[in-house]
Amino acid sequence: MIVRRLTLNNFRRFRHLDLTDLPAGLIGIIGENGSGKSTILEAVGWALYGTYALTDRTNKEGVKTQGADADANCEVEIEFEMAGDTYKVVRRLQGKRAIAQAFVYKNGKDKAVAEREDGVNVYISKLFGMDRNTFFASVFARQKELDLLTSQDPAQRQQIIRRLLRIDLIDLAIKDIKQDCRQKKDLAGNLKGMITDITAINVEIEKLSEKEKSMVKQQKVNEEIFSNMKMELKSAKAKKQELESKRKAFQQVHTAFVRVEKEIQGKSEQSKKRSSELEELIIEKKELTKIEPKEDEYLSIKKTLEKFEEVRGLYEEKKGLEKDLNERLDDLAKVTEGKQKLTERLATYKGLADKKKKLQEKLKNEKASYKSISKEINILSAKIEACNVSIQQLEEKKKNIEKLGPKSKCPECSQDLGTNYERILEHFNEEMEKQSRIEKELDTRIEKEKAKAEATEEKIGEIESSLDNLHEDEKKESGIKSNIQVEEKRITALTGSAKKRKARISEIGAVEFSEEKYKGLKMKSKELVKFHERVMKLRTTTARIPILGKEIKALEEEVSELTKERMTKEKEQKDIGFNERELDAATESYEKLQSKTHDQEIAIEKIRHEIEMIKTEIARKKDMIKRQEEMQKKWKAAESDAKKLAVLNDLMDKFRQHLASRIRPMMIARTSQLVAGTTEGRYAAVDVDEEYNVYVYDGTESFPVKRFSGGEQDLVNLCLRVAISQIISEQNSRTGINFIALDEIFGSQDAGRKENILKALNNLSEQFRQIFLITHHEDLRDSMQHVLVVEETEEGVSTATFTS
Repeated sequence: MIVRRLTLNNFRRFRHLDLTDLPAGLIGIIGENGSGKSTILEAVGWALYGTYALTDRTNKEGVKTQGADADANCEVEIEFEMAGDTYKVVRRLQGKRAIAQAFVYKNGKDKAVAEREDGVNVYISKLFGMDRNTFFASVFARQKELDLLTSQDPAQRQQIIRRLLRIDLIDLAIKDIKQDCRQKKDLAGNLKGMITDITAINVEIEKLSEKEKSMVKQQKVNEEIFSNMKMELKSAKAKKQELESKRKAFQQVHTAFVRVEKEIQGKSEQSKKRSSELEELIIEKKELTKIEPKEDEYLSIKKTLEKFEEVRGLYEEKKGLEKDLNERLDDLAKVTEGKQKLTERLATYKGLADKKKKLQEKLKNEKASYKSISKEINILSAKIEACNVSIQQLEEKKKNIEKLGPKSKCPECSQDLGTNYERILEHFNEEMEKQSRIEKELDTRIEKEKAKAEATEEKIGEIESSLDNLHEDEKKESGIKSNIQVEEKRITALTGSAKKRKARISEIGAVEFSEEKYKGLKMKSKELVKFHERVMKLRTTTARIPILGKEIKALEEEVSELTKERMTKEKEQKDIGFNERELDAATESYEKLQSKTHDQEIAIEKIRHEIEMIKTEIARKKDMIKRQEEMQKKWKAAESDAKKLAVLNDLMDKFRQHLASRIRPMMIARTSQLVAGTTEGRYAAVDVDEEYNVYVYDGTESFPVKRFSGGEQDLVNLCLRVAISQIISEQNSRTGINFIALDEIFGSQDAGRKENILKALNNLSEQFRQIFLITHHEDLRDSMQHVLVVEETEEGVSTATFTS
């Protein structure tokens, strides 16, 4: 794995960083403590494995740069080469809600090969052949974690080593093999207990076959009897069908005879009913002739009333129009007066638009001023926070020096404090006083800016209040205008309506009408209307007199024709010669034969069913024999598999022992080589026992690593960690994990050992093609192939640039 590009946007201390064309070899990341050096490698871990890959935060709220815009994205993009392919991983927290997004692109293609947090994490784990913990334990090494192995108890240390070197996978495989072996043995035992003797089953099959032959013979005899019965049944059925056919013909003729009888009866009744109705209508005709003069009188009075109704309508309309006109003229006068008052009120709101425009412009200027002041306050607050952090760091360093005392060595450069002790403490005091003065000056400036902000905020409130008042006046002005428009529409409507009513009154003119004469005609018309209604009813009913005469004559002719048809049908019934008793006897004979034939058919079907049951039982017995034979084969196969798995378990156990025996010497050899090189032969070798306890040879005798000084322990632990990374890199050579990152590993090493460590790391460049080394030691700059300098700006954010 070679990192070629790393881009950060709003990630931790970096607002923006774009490192392109990252070189192979040893890359030193140099800067003061707290400047953001480790953040660069944390960005690599976050891009590959997500939020939980960070060292000191486990939630997404701590990832985004402090002070960044709420809508801005937090994003890291890494491009790397691996096993001949190129990959780009993008991970971001989007917008205010910090929605997590992640994508992996391969070989420059636009379509992602993996997306979403879980999908990318799984893809990267499969690509590297390592989960998140294994990757960071092998690829990343930090000063605080160098004693990760030597500080654990033996059981925990063995577990970590096995997991790092993937021996735990062999343990899992052995466990699975043992489980499979037990299962195969259990299966073989169960199968053996289920196997039975098949001789008895073969005897049962022979008995069933003999019974089947006997049943087949009986079936043939019954089928011959059934055939004879079917012939007799066929003859009886033919005779029965012949008699049923005669009955059908007889019933058809009889049905027609009955129908004719009913029609004759119905037509005769209709003729009598119409004759009676004709007599009643002749009486009503005489009554009609008597009351017809009253009808003429009623029609004359009705015509006169229609003329009176027309004049009365115009009279009532004119009275209503005159009353309505007077009411509308009164309304018109009131509305005109109301409009005049509204016009006078509207004049009091003149010039509102100009006032509003001036206030809005003033509000805009004050808000811009407030925003500028707020921005300045935020910048000053960030500077004060930076001063607080600096003072805390200085106090911590001062306390550490005071604890060490003047006879100790400096934890930064390993030189004796001696006479420099008081001067160093005084230097810390001066720096803290300087930072305190800066902080007080910044506090004073913030108070002034806050006072400005309060005054500006008060002005904004006053302007907004004035604008609210203007808004109320605008609503009142708009309401008055709307009311004037309504009144104008009412004036127009009332004027037009009054004009129309005047025209209609003029059109009607003078109207003469007598209410008393009108009422007298109405009463007379009411008395005569009953004669009018009776005449109308009698005329309708008596109009049927000629129709009824024709209907009576037609009915008498139809009865004559139906009487002739009845005589014909009666003769046809006698000619058919049907006897109901003869049909009943033929039906009874047929049904008895049908029942016997059915019983014989059931007997044949029963024999067939028994034969099929015997065949099924024979097949089942044969299937039992077949299953027993297959069970014997499975039993033998399970016994064979169990023996093979037992052999495989022994081989895998021996392979695990062999692998463990190979890895420990490799760890000893790699660690010894690194320790000898970094100590210039002062310590020539190390040893690691079966519990992975580390011993260092001082001369010809070995001692536990805890017997040596803190700096020497750090050096041995570093060499052990690098040796483990070498072994893991060799194991993963197929995927190309040849990248390592070391964070502040020098600790209390003197200048000579620092130089030796750098030489050892440069010698490892063939195996680890890219090594990132984080340190605050400026004196190591010239010993590195490539140097990336990280600095903190006045705004409290970090920058990083390569130097030649």
